[in-house]
Amino acid sequence: MHFFNRVTLPTPESTELEFALAGLGNRALAIVIDYVLLAIALTTFWTVWLIASVQVITYAGQIDPRYGSLASTWLLAIALLLSFILSTGYFIWFEVMRRGQTPGKRWVNIRVVKADGTPVGIAQAVLRSLLRPIDDAAFIGLLLILLTPREQRLGDLLAGTLVVQEASAVAVNPIYISTQAHALAAEWAAQGHSATLTADDLAVVRAYLQRRSQLTATSRSHISATLTQRVGDRLPLDNLPPNLSPDDVLEAVYQAWGDRAWNDDAII
Repeated sequence: MHFFNRVTLPTPESTELEFALAGLGNRALAIVIDYVLLAIALTTFWTVWLIASVQVITYAGQIDPRYGSLASTWLLAIALLLSFILSTGYFIWFEVMRRGQTPGKRWVNIRVVKADGTPVGIAQAVLRSLLRPIDDAAFIGLLLILLTPREQRLGDLLAGTLVVQEASAVAVNPIYISTQAHALAAEWAAQGHSATLTADDLAVVRAYLQRRSQLTATSRSHISATLTQRVGDRLPLDNLPPNLSPDDVLEAVYQAWGDRAWNDDAII
């Protein structure tokens, strides 16, 4: 029995990823945590800013009363602008730099992903953050989460994102790395090869390796060949041993770059 709605997302490589949607309760708790942290940050900012502003205004007023009035106006305007940047930047920074997880989302083990299951980018994070006040107004976001089939608030609908359970984004099957793949990855490392793979490339390779046991032999052969071709243009695949299969190559890719990129949030 599933306690969360589930959604299956097809990738461009014909791999299907299944996610459990985050659910209203988890999302509500996450946003409360984020708003508490954001309130602490804003309170600290305004306290420091007001103390500094009083000193600046006092000094400017001693020079000329008009300067004191002008300084107070400018300081207030700058403070409001910085507060807006902090409020929106909080969500943008964490969702981009921490692969869809703000501190609140991390606490309840959920994350934001694109509609195809890959990590969110700057465009999606900015749109979600800018539309958050509209979602919060009159509980518009709450109503949309309850009424839409994929539990998307306005920011999700326009940005093309989903909020999912973190555990469900990773298949239950561990990734097996063959002896040949270990050897190939070690050879790449010894030779100092680098890759220009994107985080999306590595996420798709990882998803395939975790779910390949659930595929038919025909589907597995087709998808592994397609993925190998996709990453082949950006990898040192010349003069490979003839006995290597596409799965061996993808395992080596994951061993050499994917695992480090996923765990360390590195963009290769």
